[in-house]
Amino acid sequence: MQLFLLVFLGMVLGACAGADPRTDNTKAVAERGDHTGAAAEPMGNAQPKLEAMNQAKNEVQVVPGTTSAGTSFGEDEAKAVYASGDYTRAAVLTRPFADQGKAWAQFNLATLLEEGKGVPKDEKQAEDLYRKAVAQGDKRAQVKLELMNRAKHQAQEDEAKTAYEKGDYARAAALVRPLAEQGRAWAQFTLGVMHQYGKVVPQDDQKALAWYRKSAEQGYADAQYKMGLWEYSGNHRGHKESAKNWFLKAAKQGHAPAMVSLGVMVERMIESKITDGDLILPTEKGGWRTPTCDDVVNWYLTAAKQNYTPGMVRLGKLFAVGRCLPVDGKEAEAWYRKAAEQGDVNAMIQLAEMYEEGKLVLKNSKEALQWYHKAGEQGDVGTQKKLGTRYLNGDGVPKNPKEAVRWYQKAAEQQDVWAQNQLGLMYQNGKDVRKDITEARKWYRLGAAQEDVGSMARLAESYRLKKSEQDLVHVYMWYSLAAMLADEAKKMRDQLERQMTAAQIKKAQELAERCQSSNYKECE
Repeated sequence: MQLFLLVFLGMVLGACAGADPRTDNTKAVAERGDHTGAAAEPMGNAQPKLEAMNQAKNEVQVVPGTTSAGTSFGEDEAKAVYASGDYTRAAVLTRPFADQGKAWAQFNLATLLEEGKGVPKDEKQAEDLYRKAVAQGDKRAQVKLELMNRAKHQAQEDEAKTAYEKGDYARAAALVRPLAEQGRAWAQFTLGVMHQYGKVVPQDDQKALAWYRKSAEQGYADAQYKMGLWEYSGNHRGHKESAKNWFLKAAKQGHAPAMVSLGVMVERMIESKITDGDLILPTEKGGWRTPTCDDVVNWYLTAAKQNYTPGMVRLGKLFAVGRCLPVDGKEAEAWYRKAAEQGDVNAMIQLAEMYEEGKLVLKNSKEALQWYHKAGEQGDVGTQKKLGTRYLNGDGVPKNPKEAVRWYQKAAEQQDVWAQNQLGLMYQNGKDVRKDITEARKWYRLGAAQEDVGSMARLAESYRLKKSEQDLVHVYMWYSLAAMLADEAKKMRDQLERQMTAAQIKKAQELAERCQSSNYKECE
């Protein structure tokens, strides 16, 4: 009988010796409450661990108040389930630990909520959990939180950019201001632009400058360039040096407009043959040097290589006039043409003038006219007026008053006072076009709205053509408005006053007030 018992005991021990050592080890650590070793095992063992844990959980007596959701064993189970990819169950097991303030659980649950794995996506709740984990020193949560904030700000910035590019400045301003106040460089720059040009927000140069500076100090190249332009246009001491420094900062980031601005500054210094102490440049060894033609050419060429057309135009000009580079008509023409073909108006005009004058290239009036037309169609007011005059006088082109009016009108519609008056004269005199005093006054009035004394005087004289009472009142009215701007008009008004009754003068003064307050729209 004793022999039988010994044999049976040996069989049982042999069976136990053949068990999976990983499972056996997991059960052992579970039974003694020490799970450090189990938690450190490779992720590839997650499934065997889970099976072992489930078995151990059934075998180990649970002390009241220490369920698997409140013991080290429960934490390991939650971690293992998370690692196995069973995110739905992982979320259920992890949440109690997150509620208890466990940083690892807060991080894991936040990750599931952020990505919508095993639970509905909830970025707000995820962000809250990351913050709680960060408060406990979890560096992974810190990184995640920073990435979330960056993505959130980027999404807001993209929305603001879209609104701005579409011309929805009201929405853009509402989106941009909070971002600017949070320190986003692009938003600060954009808010500066909106204040500079009065886009929805009040026009305010000082606010624009303040926002540009904030953005520039963060290294935003466009803002640094704006600061350079602002300083360059100033009259205070050291403004050139300050402008140069801002341009240099932007240029070092590859900002093409800043490069061209630096080139122009140095080119003017070289042209004047006066060394400007404000324009010295830093050397690689920490010293200072005077800029040279090599710097000018390099800045223009670098900008041109970025397809920045003003850089191409400046290079063409250097070749055309022989400054910093030898005179070379072919090179000048090539650079002008390259820029002109990309829509640069200045290049079109330079190219047209080269062909018109036959200087450095063969004279070609037909090609010159074509480039003038392109520049005019692009909206260059000077070219539009030039073409109008040519067609009016038949200068180098067949005389064509209708075409002249078309070009003058393009310039006049861009608020060019000279073109407005030219159209007024043409319609008033009826030369080359039908006589139309109403049309003439329309164009004069547009000039008057820009407080042009000549336009006001022409309007006054247009009413002097008739002798009726109403016409006399209008003559006085327009000279009264002009008198606020020029002494000569005051003399004309005073002379006219002697011919009028008190009632007429009062009526004219009331009409002048109404006309001016309506921005010259209610003047009849």
